[in-house]
Amino acid sequence: MRNVVHIILTLGVLMLSAVVPVAVVRAEAVTGSSPVVFADPAFRALWRRTDEVAQGKRSFLWGPTDKNTTVIAREPYAESPGGYRVVEYFDKTRMERTDPTASRATASFVTNGLLATEMIRGRVQMGDSTFETRAPATVTIAGDANDPDGPTYATFTNLVAAPPLADNAAITQTLDRNGKVGTGGPGNVTAAELVPQTNHRTASVFRAFIFSSGQVLGADEKLATAPLFANGYAGGVGFPITEAYWAKVRIGGTQRDVLVQAFERRVLTYTPGNPAGFEVEAGNVGSQYLRWRYGETVPPAPGTRIAVTSKTGGNPAALVVMDADGGRRTTLADPAKDVRSPTWSPDGTQIAYAMGGKLYSIIVSTKEITKLTDGPDDDLPAWSPDGKRIAFVRGNELTVLALASGSVTVLFTGVPGIESVAWSPDGGRVAFGRGSSIWTLGTDGYGLKQILAGTPASTYRDPSWSPDGTRLIALRTTATGGTVVMATAADGASLREVATGTDGALAPDGRGFLIVASTGRIIATQYSGQNIRPLTPEGSTDAFPAWSP
Repeated sequence: MRNVVHIILTLGVLMLSAVVPVAVVRAEAVTGSSPVVFADPAFRALWRRTDEVAQGKRSFLWGPTDKNTTVIAREPYAESPGGYRVVEYFDKTRMERTDPTASRATASFVTNGLLATEMIRGRVQMGDSTFETRAPATVTIAGDANDPDGPTYATFTNLVAAPPLADNAAITQTLDRNGKVGTGGPGNVTAAELVPQTNHRTASVFRAFIFSSGQVLGADEKLATAPLFANGYAGGVGFPITEAYWAKVRIGGTQRDVLVQAFERRVLTYTPGNPAGFEVEAGNVGSQYLRWRYGETVPPAPGTRIAVTSKTGGNPAALVVMDADGGRRTTLADPAKDVRSPTWSPDGTQIAYAMGGKLYSIIVSTKEITKLTDGPDDDLPAWSPDGKRIAFVRGNELTVLALASGSVTVLFTGVPGIESVAWSPDGGRVAFGRGSSIWTLGTDGYGLKQILAGTPASTYRDPSWSPDGTRLIALRTTATGGTVVMATAADGASLREVATGTDGALAPDGRGFLIVASTGRIIATQYSGQNIRPLTPEGSTDAFPAWSP
């Protein structure tokens, strides 16, 4: 009945383990039936543009999506709303969503970090002009991670200020692990243009790669030939911060001559003799940076807090927030009437909820409450991804509140009624239950589409989007009273059963669920039903669980 996924498990046969911290999100292969791996639809679109068609044909620009190389995290950043931003690490770099309320139409909505610069200079960027000083990374910059002889990022630290080579000069300079520069490299590559911003020349093979074209997947899902990096240096590589050097690097245990050059955001390597499409490759900067910054620990995953409504005795249901492991349970609002359907703002600083037929918002840090609507029958709020609007149900109408002006727009009027509002992650559509079916509608009021069609014997309700916007999950209730969670593609294709049950919430990583047991206790589990653990006290009566961003 709200913008979260509902799920129930048969808890009588489950052994509830002790409460444990939420682990790092590990990605699975990209398939229609696997757990979601992208932290944002924009991340997915950017990855798919080049790497969906790269496999076996050319080197990845971002890296494969598998459980060993993809990590979603929530990291501190001074200029982000709430002081944190969502990032996703791939083998070769990191994607960042610094401001979830910014326009998704701009190229700057997704950025990739200055990871190579940070490791070489020994500075972790914590804001636009805020840094944390560390030792430069003694992580092998190219080739096998356990190579004892190849150069590291720290090897390049003193080379940032080295003078550029002459125009069109053959690159024969060599570099060992200790930073000693010599001569005698293969010399089949030349120093190309001088980049004035950093006073370094880009090696000819790397310039050709940065400005190359190839097959990409367009927004229309069709293949086309286009630049791999849409804006040259600015398209995800950055300017060169060192010259290029030949190094003796072990690849698969065999030592080879590899040309290495550090750029602001990436490291590029050139290995003569590699197959076509793989001679120039992006280094494994993303996974190397993770090892440097976090060591053996894991970065904090998104969804670090959970909001629920909690009823004690005969008192009205209060709004409660707790950590993702069930700790630090705090009451935010203890009203005179039942609180319903909490929904987090995209920056995680506020929660909107329904109470007594009106909508309210509360600032989590100060507990300051603002009345948003006058009712009389407003319910089921869903905060938009840009943070500027809230969709909600008003009687038989699906409506949208503009927070800046307070104006309310009717998107759709339904008979016998509308319920279960869920905003798509890209902000373009809402999903809702109407009668026995699930529908989607553009947030401009156009494009109504039935996704799951109910029958007298089978009713669909309570839709929720996967974090990357590719799938919907909804409840199916049968005439016999059974309830099953169903997953489908966003267009209604590939419908399949997930689990039996009701009343819970899909985690922001797309893999975990919060479950409300029949006793009213919140239980956490993975998408597969594994790692089940209780989060709320025995005897509590909780409902409407919602993960923070």
